[in-house]
Amino acid sequence: MEWQQFVHNDKRGFTLIEVLFSLSICLLIILNTVPILKVITVKDNLEITTSSFSLGANQISKILFTAKDIQVSDSLIYTNEDDEQFTISLDNGRVVKEPGFDILIHNVDELSFYQNDRNIYMELNRDDNNYTYLIACDYQISEEENETSAEIEEN
Repeated sequence: MEWQQFVHNDKRGFTLIEVLFSLSICLLIILNTVPILKVITVKDNLEITTSSFSLGANQISKILFTAKDIQVSDSLIYTNEDDEQFTISLDNGRVVKEPGFDILIHNVDELSFYQNDRNIYMELNRDDNNYTYLIACDYQISEEENETSAEIEEN
């Protein structure tokens, strides 16, 4: 009878190999989450301002690519191919295109446009950091420049 008791014994529980295998899987999962957490914390500390500034500058550059006439002052005034006039200026900390009030860039303290040679630059200021972007090239050649280039070619 004693022999029958051992045969009918329920096998509840885990073997040592099963426990070690499950512990090794848990250890691998824990060790792989540490680098992932480091990446997440580093990405949280990155400043998003510079990327939004460069995206906005790229968008302005694409807008000005087809512009007929560009006037540089405190704000940027341009005429598109349909002879509609638009202004890009700073309004309540946002760079906007008017009319229509399209918001191009957020969180800007100061905005200025300037022209150097034939390049048009946009300078943004945020928290005492200056960012300068080349947004367009002025391809329009004045009549005086045409005459001087024609004289040079003749000589």
